[in-house]
Amino acid sequence: MVSHCHGLRVCQECYDSALVSAWEAWDAENESDNDNPKVYPADQDLDKFVTQNFDEARSLLALAIAEAAYEFEHRDLHWGNILLRRECSATCSSFLKKKVYLYLLISTLWFKFCKNEDVLFLDLSSNPEPFEDPKGNKQANTYRKMRDVTDKCWEGSFPKTNVLWLQFLVSDLLLKKYEKSSKDKKELRSLKKRLNSYGSAKEAVSDPFFSGLLIEKL
Repeated sequence: MVSHCHGLRVCQECYDSALVSAWEAWDAENESDNDNPKVYPADQDLDKFVTQNFDEARSLLALAIAEAAYEFEHRDLHWGNILLRRECSATCSSFLKKKVYLYLLISTLWFKFCKNEDVLFLDLSSNPEPFEDPKGNKQANTYRKMRDVTDKCWEGSFPKTNVLWLQFLVSDLLLKKYEKSSKDKKELRSLKKRLNSYGSAKEAVSDPFFSGLLIEKL
């Protein structure tokens, strides 16, 4: 069978109306399990998201921990792989204090996940390019640290990889523009250092930085 490519486009911001119409036509016939793409705002990528205050920054990290705590290793937890919106939901309210209205969805491209006796994972050895970026690239440095922790045994259990990505998020929070005091910055820097002593994100939940954010222990 020969297929033909009639065109290729790179899109950003909201879905074009023609793409939405095409999706809705397919959905009407096939009943898609996914959300209608028209519901996604133009600024859904967290790379462009502006954190409003320090409590919001703390809550975002706590949600990342909640996601990682159930024997799930994300292995690619940079801002571009996080979607966030400010509203209360049953998902977030089961873990977070009601004063925090954040909902987090994490994509699972490089994941490792255990279910009963099954291990689902992506063998990152098949894609060496991300590990070869310059040393000054924080994201590439995190990939390399993760490779050292796993010793390239990607099917193994290495919850420390989640901690590496939490440190990456903390580093970015220090650089992101939002209202934070000198005390806030000091707390973030201290957290980044203390994360070195944790072997998993679940262990990190006990850190004083997250005190008062979670309703129940993970």
